[in-house]
Amino acid sequence: VYDMIGEERGPMHVLIGRILIAYWKSDDGKLGRDDYVDSPLLLGVDQLNRGSECITEREELFELVQLNLTAGKVAAWSKTAFNVAADYFRSAINICGIEKLWTEHYSVALELYNGLAQCYRNMGDGEKCLATVETVVARAQTLKDKAVAYIILIEAMECQEQFQAAIDLSLSTLALLGNPLPKNPSPLRVIVTVLAFMKRAKKLSDEHWLSLPIMTDPLKLAAMEIHGIFFSLVFVCDGTERLLPLCAIRMLQVTLRHGLSFAAPFAMAALAMVASNMEDIDTACRFANLATKLSNLTFVGKNWQARTASLVTTFAIHWRSPFSKLLPTYISNYQHALSTGDIVAAMHLASALVSLQGLASCTLEQKLQSCKAVLQVMFDYSNFAWQEPVLTELQGCLNLMGETEDPFVLRGESFDEATALDSIMLQFRITATKTVICVHLRNWDEGLTLTKRYRATKEKIACFFAHSHLITFAALVCHEQYRATMKRKYISWARSYERHLEKLSSRGALNASAFLLLLRAESAVYKADAIECKRLYELAIARLHELELLSFEALAKDRAGLTLLELGDKLSGEAYLVSSLEAYRRWGATTKIHQIEADMAFLL
Repeated sequence: VYDMIGEERGPMHVLIGRILIAYWKSDDGKLGRDDYVDSPLLLGVDQLNRGSECITEREELFELVQLNLTAGKVAAWSKTAFNVAADYFRSAINICGIEKLWTEHYSVALELYNGLAQCYRNMGDGEKCLATVETVVARAQTLKDKAVAYIILIEAMECQEQFQAAIDLSLSTLALLGNPLPKNPSPLRVIVTVLAFMKRAKKLSDEHWLSLPIMTDPLKLAAMEIHGIFFSLVFVCDGTERLLPLCAIRMLQVTLRHGLSFAAPFAMAALAMVASNMEDIDTACRFANLATKLSNLTFVGKNWQARTASLVTTFAIHWRSPFSKLLPTYISNYQHALSTGDIVAAMHLASALVSLQGLASCTLEQKLQSCKAVLQVMFDYSNFAWQEPVLTELQGCLNLMGETEDPFVLRGESFDEATALDSIMLQFRITATKTVICVHLRNWDEGLTLTKRYRATKEKIACFFAHSHLITFAALVCHEQYRATMKRKYISWARSYERHLEKLSSRGALNASAFLLLLRAESAVYKADAIECKRLYELAIARLHELELLSFEALAKDRAGLTLLELGDKLSGEAYLVSSLEAYRRWGATTKIHQIEADMAFLL
């Protein structure tokens, strides 16, 4: 029937479109983020686009351009309809014509091209995103307008794991904006800068920061946004970690000179992360709380609230909170980031969330399902910047659940450590995941190799919530190596790790205090006092149970059982192994369950 209409189809599309748009306008043109499906606006624009050749009035054609711009924004709000949004933006450009659009309607042209570039970024089409941004840069009349396009391109490069290219573009754009950062600062320069600014920042009260004026300079605002993206980039790219503290400090220096901006809370959270990496827990928590206060200011967008929450939770407040209590906060912040469309922050949070689930009260099956759900979100949004860290966590679950042939090699259908990217964060994730497996399954030789690798990098990730438990695992490996070889260096390393946990515990690190009890029980073994060992293991197990550290509780019971059997307390040793078996069953570590069952058959 449609084909039989013939030449009347165009005018009919226009008529239907006008009716739908009139209906939409009669409702005051109200649009929300849930209005994508069956929206009168979108349906009306679709009809008008089909009959656009029949529209001859110049004013109506330009109104159609503006309607396509609005429709594109609505489609983009639905988060997974970026291809539809891109169609609306392209239709608007084609209706008006490129030259006419830029010469007569500059502001509309900027919105259309930036919107189109964002769609290509979210669709994972780097080439088209680059081409669109290049058009904006060539046509832009101000440095601010160019900066907005560069920001989109930088984020597109990050989504496609082109970290070094994104870093280079960030540095060149910051220099263009008059806010240059050194590309390769010396360690001495970093130390002096950090210590000097920390001293200054500690003296400033919270009220001083909160009462700063609002930043209005558009170039400074653009620089702050690029600094925020740049901070995340250098965190995951190897060889650039010295730029982390300088970036955080530069953002706060700009804030003190030019006022508060949407990125000020993120900058304060970044400084909290720097303090946390220095293991200055009091300062880290103070700055983290201040960052949260700043993020609640009315002018801070929800996306920057999500990014701030990511840093605060992952790198600061974890010191004084049980891991299990952090999980609801992570889930809430992750969902908040997704709802705002800040996929970069959402992926940061998701990556940390699945890692935290391996430490807290979650089972391996729960963690596995979380990994799969996050990977699906990455696929939906074409954002793969954190894909391999999440795949590492997923593969670790499968190995412990007995789903792979070799539990000590991270290799499966979707991940192979041999071909993984060589980034500092991914290598840390691989090291951490394999260390967990080796310690639980008592592969002490492989564990020693991983411990040496961790010793070389631990200063770079001391702020991460995984820091204290990796110190614990490294100490356990060294204890076992000393017992096997009687080489003094291993017991020296083990005791240095124990002293490290003592320092963290004395500064208020909650989870570190529980791990310290376990290491004290391990050290008591050398006195061959079964009663004292049992007492210390009981203290450690009770504390780990209280903090809902399920996997650590299972590990501590396993360690206690084997140790007490070795010291001649067969009754207690057997009871602890049975209890350990039940704990590992709750966790879902089938590979470990088989190991304990074999131990019990042989030892008992």
